[in-house]
Amino acid sequence: MLLGALGSIYRNIGASDRSVALHRRSIEQWQRVGGHDPLPLVEQLNNTASAMFVAGTLDDAEAVLDRALALLDASGIGDHAVRARVLNTRGALEMNRGDFGRAKPWLGRSIAMYRALGIRDTQEYAVALQNVANVAMDEARYDDAQSAMDEVLALRTRLLGEAHDETLFTMSAIGRVQRERGDHAAALATLERVLALRIKAFGDAHLEAGALANEIANVYHDRGDYAGAKRYYEQSIAIERAAGKTIHVSLPINNYASLEEEFGNYDAAERMFRESLEIRRQYGAEDSNRVARAEHNLARILYRLERYDVAEALWKSAYAKRVTLYGADHLEPILTELALETLAFERDGDLAAVERSIALSDKALAQAAGTPTMRGQIEGRLGLLLADAERWAESEAALRKSLASLAAMDDPGNPTYGGLAVKLGVVLAQQGRADEARALIAQWRGIVEQRFPPHTRIRRDILAYDATR
Repeated sequence: MLLGALGSIYRNIGASDRSVALHRRSIEQWQRVGGHDPLPLVEQLNNTASAMFVAGTLDDAEAVLDRALALLDASGIGDHAVRARVLNTRGALEMNRGDFGRAKPWLGRSIAMYRALGIRDTQEYAVALQNVANVAMDEARYDDAQSAMDEVLALRTRLLGEAHDETLFTMSAIGRVQRERGDHAAALATLERVLALRIKAFGDAHLEAGALANEIANVYHDRGDYAGAKRYYEQSIAIERAAGKTIHVSLPINNYASLEEEFGNYDAAERMFRESLEIRRQYGAEDSNRVARAEHNLARILYRLERYDVAEALWKSAYAKRVTLYGADHLEPILTELALETLAFERDGDLAAVERSIALSDKALAQAAGTPTMRGQIEGRLGLLLADAERWAESEAALRKSLASLAAMDDPGNPTYGGLAVKLGVVLAQQGRADEARALIAQWRGIVEQRFPPHTRIRRDILAYDATR
């Protein structure tokens, strides 16, 4: 028992290899001296598996958990808190693999068992319910995620206190749900409160403070508030760098690059995207989605700079990784495939790429049904591609859908919205609807001219429109 307790301590301080070794020795000890009760051994197996997947040995952890469940079955132990705990660990393992679909049934059985046993007032139940909320979040079931997280927050606040790390973690998760639902004002209020509490409790150099600053920057980015986003991205990067140049700093660097890209600062964006990719390759697995996402983003800026061949190679590399990780029908590889089809049309004049893009967009939209921002982005890209192909009526329909999706957010005055609105005006002008075009462009050209540099595509569209009047 002492060995198992020491193993848990080492796991909590990050010494995962030492933790696994101690838990293994504890299991051997239980097998030698344990009595007829299998529950202590199952507890040790569960703790060992937890240490293993923290250490990254997920297949070994799965085998240990399967052994624990088999031991419970052989002993005739049905609904029990220990079984619920093992089921939750099994689901958490699948989430750690990135497979939320496989995690869902394990976590559903765990939380149902806790409730059937009347165990709803413990931190153990809160952990399980937080995992259920994470699955709902991944599936864009934001009402379910919010409801579960509100219950977890109330329980953790009462059991642990408002400033406890676990409570703050749940508050941060609620802020992310609010952001995904488009309630940016609520998300900022939640996340900035969490950041203030975390800095007060742990100091402003704590890694979690860096992650929170990045999340707050993302919300300002969504709103089109360049100054606010820039301030928090820089704060996040400074905190992460102070902790050592690890993979953590690649995320705010990547997001800061996206901000610079959106505002037309392409040279700065390229430099940051390259740094993010270099860090992820150095500190993470080459075939991970982190590397694939960095490749995808760097390819996007190179495409904007019309360096098509290099962009194509990066997108193909990202696509291969994502298909291997998720399968060809997952949203991530579909988005990369869409980018490749856009490039095929732009560089090669491949008209069939437009039809393929329409089909891929339909697949992507089906998966992004509950996410207004993602829907708006997908519809917007399709509208731009159709405009390039001079399919004006179809482009108009896609752009109107995009604007409707983005207007569901609480900040329709951001530059992305304004740029798409101006593009819709240009498309209307091409169809001879001069009055509608004039009114729409007049309404939005101010924000576009303020936020986008002269060399960007949308500014060139305005110049071309002005030349035809």
